[in-house]
Amino acid sequence: SGDWTKRGVADFIEALGLVTRGAGARIHGIVTGKERSIDPYLALARTNGVADRLHFLSPTDAIEHVYGALDVFVYPAQLEEFGMCVQEAMACALPVVCGRRIGATELLDPAASKLLLNPVNAGTVAELLAHFVADEDLRNHVGALNAACVAKNSWDRSAAGVIAVYNEVAPS
Repeated sequence: SGDWTKRGVADFIEALGLVTRGAGARIHGIVTGKERSIDPYLALARTNGVADRLHFLSPTDAIEHVYGALDVFVYPAQLEEFGMCVQEAMACALPVVCGRRIGATELLDPAASKLLLNPVNAGTVAELLAHFVADEDLRNHVGALNAACVAKNSWDRSAAGVIAVYNEVAPS
């Protein structure tokens, strides 16, 4: 979706630059979605030395193909009410780099939830991303935990959870 400011795209670009410079890793990043102007993000990619490794994709109905191209899913938003894309990435057995204030993280296994960021900024994103880049076993382990956790979720279960919260906080 849109609103790349809310979703932390600038922090992702800076983190990508930090990881590629710090570890010498030759990694690529993908940003998908719509935004009025990607020019500021292109400029930031150039400043951070990742313009040739950052790929901007238009929204697609076949997002599973994008997830299939990833080794790690990065979602550096400060806050997200649910974060369907985080749940989708988890379903694709991807490790997720995101903060504790993303609703979908409630589904995480306790071992995987220990890896959630607090605070979320380019430095913390880069640090966790670098761990995943360097350790294939960690990526696979956390990805498998994520897939198992999200497999227990359903539209009905999610709706019931939302209704339960509304009933709890709504005035009688």
